Amino acid sequence: VMDKCSDSFAYGGVHGMCVLVKDNISSSAKIIGGTSSSSIMWMHLRNTPCDIVLGSVYVPCENSKHYSDELFQNLLSDIALIEGKFKAPIILAGDFNARTGSMSDVIAEDIASGSVDGDIHDNICDSLERLQLLGIDVSRHNQDTVCNKNGYQLIDCCRTADLKIVNGRFGSDARIGSFMY
Repeated sequence: VMDKCSDSFAYGGVHGMCVLVKDNISSSAKIIGGTSSSSIMWMHLRNTPCDIVLGSVYVPCENSKHYSDELFQNLLSDIALIEGKFKAPIILAGDFNARTGSMSDVIAEDIASGSVDGDIHDNICDSLERLQLLGIDVSRHNQDTVCNKNGYQLIDCCRTADLKIVNGRFGSDARIGSFMY
């Protein structure tokens, strides 16, 4: 069991997160410290079968006294730090309390409009090609049509950090986009 606990959370009280790690990979799992987000517990999983970084997420609802407008900015700061340090794929999993409706997490429409060029254009095209090579839809499917503040901020994070929302794209939920509770 790995945990992250803070008794000096900006809004008072004790808060924490935990991640349970199976015995057979526990020696490969290490908590990543020195990050700025109190809503994410970062873990580096080495050689399982490849290196990955897992961010276990809990973002409070926007009307919670524990919510902060800086949560998603801190997430982006953590991603930049972790990408530079570990050079490993990042997986974020947990509860973002985000309703994203039909908003796109892909910047494809910016390419079509010609508003991006150079390295940014090449990176976006590489990202889209990876999705297509893996047989994953570029378009995200979502039965929930509502957007909230966390949803807008999550989409902005995805677009900024080249992250993709898996719900509605992959596995038994592909091309369905069932409600996630």
